[in-house]
Amino acid sequence: MRKIFITILLLSIAIVSVKAQSSGDTVMILPFENTSDKAEFNWVGESIADALTDLLKVPSLNVVSNDERKIIQQKLRVPLTILPSLATSLKLAREGKATLLIGGKYNIVPAQGDTAATVSVTAKMIRVNEGRFLSEEFPDGRRITRDIILNDALQNLQTIQGQVAYQI
Repeated sequence: MRKIFITILLLSIAIVSVKAQSSGDTVMILPFENTSDKAEFNWVGESIADALTDLLKVPSLNVVSNDERKIIQQKLRVPLTILPSLATSLKLAREGKATLLIGGKYNIVPAQGDTAATVSVTAKMIRVNEGRFLSEEFPDGRRITRDIILNDALQNLQTIQGQVAYQI
């Protein structure tokens, strides 16, 4: 009798644990927008999306893969070669059952002389169901949008991607 009770208890704990893990947020990451007006750096936006998709695969988050996102874009007839508007991005996220949408922009200053190329990355998170940027509310009622802003040498792009993932 005692063994049956312990077995039932352990199964109950395991089921609750699995439900807790599967009830976490589902995240969709869009390619970041290149604001540098330098087409040769367009690859960085997709690189950030790919890296964040891989880095955010943790037990507490479900991540919509980039391949899944592209299939959803094709299904909704959103060209893969353009960055969708905020409204279209939210539509993509809802279609992918995402609760959080991550996007952003980056600016690259090319190398000049002895100075290495630098990149500035701004990441934004949006609560899909609310349709608004993730923010913190203070006791006095103020809301501050929680953007992630990082600057570094372009050669340290992987480090920046890791820092963005950590802050998310």
